[in-house]
Amino acid sequence: MSHQMTEEEIYRIAQRKVEKKKAVQTHFIVYIILNMFLSLIWALPFGWQGFLFFHAILAGLWGIGVIAHFLIVYLSGDDIKWDREAVEREVERLRDRASEGKNL
Repeated sequence: MSHQMTEEEIYRIAQRKVEKKKAVQTHFIVYIILNMFLSLIWALPFGWQGFLFFHAILAGLWGIGVIAHFLIVYLSGDDIKWDREAVEREVERLRDRASEGKNL
């Protein structure tokens, strides 16, 4: 089932993509700031001994998450079709529930 997208649909899709990109940027900024803060918290009372291992694990695992978030948002394929199909499936499911008299 193919239909022409309205300007409102195009705008909502563009808005959603911008929100996802802003979320990645926020995730990265929080990652940098919090890792700097944790570095200072660890280094002040304990010195730098043992810091490398602790920080490498923390920053490394979280960094993998940041990279994955970036790849999903910026390098993923055309998710518009998948999003639309998912919305259409959900609409159908809700229509079926409503026709059966069930709570949505």
